[in-house]
Amino acid sequence: MADPELTKAFSEHHTKMIETNANVTRIQQQMEDLKSTARSSQLTERVIASLPEGTRLYESIGRLFVLTAAAEVKEHMKTNQEEAQQKIKQLEVPD
Repeated sequence: MADPELTKAFSEHHTKMIETNANVTRIQQQMEDLKSTARSSQLTERVIASLPEGTRLYESIGRLFVLTAAAEVKEHMKTNQEEAQQKIKQLEVPD
């Protein structure tokens, strides 16, 4: 028969392993979401840069769209990229 202390230790270790794996999966998903956000902002910034001068741009605020200057939209996209990159760096495990 198995020693009760060993069984308990194994059970605790197994529980911790499951929790750790769940945390790793959650963090990986967060990183993928942030990378997607950064890519989306980058692509939007490129499209805006290719638009002719004077093009009217609208930015969504909840369910409302507000006329916004191109420079301001570009700045928002750049800020979104930078924030996503910073959050990714925080989530990454140092080697």
